[in-house]
Amino acid sequence: MDEDEHGDVGRNLNVQEEDEEEEEDEENRVAKVPTVRLRFKYGLFYDLTAKNNAVRINQLFEQARWSIVTEAVECTNEEAAMFAALALQEK
Repeated sequence: MDEDEHGDVGRNLNVQEEDEEEEEDEENRVAKVPTVRLRFKYGLFYDLTAKNNAVRINQLFEQARWSIVTEAVECTNEEAAMFAALALQEK
């Protein structure tokens, strides 16, 4: 253990621990992948295909969009923007 100029060992250890925690936080932030989680009123019990279920997919999209617009679903501005970007890509 290193002593600082005043003979305090604990202060140096606290600084080292804080540095390690900051590094771990940075690693966790980089490792996380942004996701948008939406809750739907109706469960999906079968596979949806664009060809066979276009109306159902459109209904789910509209429900999700209005849930975000009316703030019925809690989401951040980033998540709402990501949803909008995904919707634009599909059109």
